[in-house]
Amino acid sequence: MVYVGNQLSSAFGAFKADGVEPSLIRPRQPIDSLLPDRSGSTLDYWPSYSEFRPSARAAYLEWLADGAQSPDTNIGYVFLYYYGLERRLLVDVDTSEHAREERPVLSREILRLRRIYGNNGSFRRYSGGLLAFLALRDGFTVPLTQTHLLEQGVWNNPPSDVLIHIGRLVHEHQPIPAHLALAWLLADPESRLRTPATRCWEMFAKLFFWRYDQDYLEGMIIPPNKTLLKATYQPASGGFGHRIMEHLSSLPDVSALKKPMRAIREIAEWCMEELEPYSRLLGRDPERIGSLTALTLLHPVLLRAKVNEPPLEPLASALRTILGREEQVVVVAADLLHHWPLQETGRVSKKEAVAMAQLLGKLHVGLEPDIRFGPFQLKPNGKLCLFRQQETEGAAPSQAFKNAAVTLHFAATMVGADGQVSQEEYQQLAEYLVCLDGLELWERRRLGAHLEWLLEERPRLSGLKSRLGALTVEQGKTIARFLMAIAGSDGHIDPAEIKILGNLYPLLHLDPASIHSDLHAFQAASRQPVMDGWDHGQQMPLMQPPTGVLGHLPVPGVQLDMRKVASTMANTEAVQRLLATIFVAEQDEPTPVTAPVVSASAEVALPSVPGLEGELLSLFHRLREQGTWARASYEILCAELALLPDGAMEAINEAAFVACGNPLVEGEDPITVNRDIVEEMIS
Repeated sequence: MVYVGNQLSSAFGAFKADGVEPSLIRPRQPIDSLLPDRSGSTLDYWPSYSEFRPSARAAYLEWLADGAQSPDTNIGYVFLYYYGLERRLLVDVDTSEHAREERPVLSREILRLRRIYGNNGSFRRYSGGLLAFLALRDGFTVPLTQTHLLEQGVWNNPPSDVLIHIGRLVHEHQPIPAHLALAWLLADPESRLRTPATRCWEMFAKLFFWRYDQDYLEGMIIPPNKTLLKATYQPASGGFGHRIMEHLSSLPDVSALKKPMRAIREIAEWCMEELEPYSRLLGRDPERIGSLTALTLLHPVLLRAKVNEPPLEPLASALRTILGREEQVVVVAADLLHHWPLQETGRVSKKEAVAMAQLLGKLHVGLEPDIRFGPFQLKPNGKLCLFRQQETEGAAPSQAFKNAAVTLHFAATMVGADGQVSQEEYQQLAEYLVCLDGLELWERRRLGAHLEWLLEERPRLSGLKSRLGALTVEQGKTIARFLMAIAGSDGHIDPAEIKILGNLYPLLHLDPASIHSDLHAFQAASRQPVMDGWDHGQQMPLMQPPTGVLGHLPVPGVQLDMRKVASTMANTEAVQRLLATIFVAEQDEPTPVTAPVVSASAEVALPSVPGLEGELLSLFHRLREQGTWARASYEILCAELALLPDGAMEAINEAAFVACGNPLVEGEDPITVNRDIVEEMIS
């Protein structure tokens, strides 16, 4: 919309000497179309078509004829066109019905100009102020939707529209939806989005919507405040003189509220922290963004939104096919690794095994063996067990989990000695897991999958030799009796099982020559079992296993042989107490992951740190040995301590916040350790 004619006075008072409207295009004035001043080098600070040189008039008309859209044009030409829009919207509407009908179209034209020239601070300020005034005076606002906010154009959305939309909801005591909360954040002049949000905008917005809905199921409800929205606008055109336009609405001005915005900023900050590892990778190595290992850095909500897109789709499809409707399935590892790009054919590195476990976990699928929970490696030519994982796993497995895993290792070796696993033997091991105390539900699910894998893969016992070096003869006999109970759960102990027991006896510091006498003694004791503290005339209560703990065995509703369970529990408690003493005393000496690293001596107690114990305390003291750690080295270190990398970092930083008010470790790759915080936590 432009004004064309020979004479039109400025809106209010004289502008310069001639008093002509600055935006008026006067056809009788000459133009120089041969040498148009496209750069605007001849323009004054206050542009006026009448005062332009012929070369500037030619450039201005050329820009208009091209749709007023060239991003390289001088901002003076943009302002001259904008002056005409101001006059039409602020002056002509008082006397012209046509002008009043044009208000929505002209407002959208200003929005279009903002998208092109909004980087100019002066134009952004004036155009935003005009839109705010029009929105309150005329009720014209741009609809705000999630789709709209996911587009880059959101950065040029006028703050007034956001405040009006929210003000109306507050006035009507309606909840604020997630997309308007995000729009409010963007409109807030004191809020700043860091690189993870600007670089990964669409992911940030989606994560914000999800987290906001988690915190406010139906949306944030804000009581109406007394401060009302007021629009004040001083036009950019000199044709208005120094006149200021004002309009007061009946809507509450939510920008005056501090508490709701603090809550919204906290959500945004959480989203940016979640996106920071992925954002850093994008900035450092953009070519890796399309890889599966890069996707492991995303929050599960964002990751699961990509299951139907490459490169995740083939892997996700394979998982659906393998699991079907089962709770857990043992498969050949190659069937899954086929969809994971290994750096070295035929070998899964620790870093790759950890990345795969993390990615599958975010898809609610666990796998065993998992290097983060034990010393077993994932072998391409071996087997693995996939299982459905609903619960969030902790930062580290409990001592009860470790003890049970080692016991299962022994027991699985025994029951598979004859080349097959009977229903009774499986049931005995299943009952053993059901009866264990001190385990979280996620640990029970994982142990159930670990048992399935053990019985299929039959790993060797060589990895347990070092763990059993401190056993006494009596302790060895306790474990041997437990293994005999497992082996005899099907009513007999066959020669193959006796052979395995014979191989185990030296590890338990027992004489293999005594195995037959020990078996006879065990058989004699089993005929009349003695259970301390149990009245054999009393009926044992029926015990049902937790639903879904072991998949299909045992299933809910099946009645167990409770005398056998009680006997197993008695043996289990003794073995658990024994293993607890072994592993609590044990000091892991992980292989250094970066050189030089000096490990703490096994004989020297680690200094205590408030809020940290066990493997987390060990990780803390390993981290303090260096100022920075490569991500791969940190993940290997966590794997050696049976810790989940992200959960362990969160737990250590939480302890640091409690003690010092600041995090101990920051960054994704490399990971930086704050030495000052280390000393403060120790002291």
